Amino acid sequence: MIYNPAYNKKMNEILDVYRKQTREVTEKQKIALWKKVVIGIFDTEF
Repeated sequence: MIYNPAYNKKMNEILDVYRKQTREVTEKQKIALWKKVVIGIFDTEF
């Protein structure tokens, strides 16, 4: 843990920017990602 008010303020500002630029991943997207990963692994192995 870091206790430095200036550092914490800067990190919170960065986190706020990340939060504004992101979106929630849905369950459907999670499943689609896993399918791509699994297919990708088997595609390169076989």
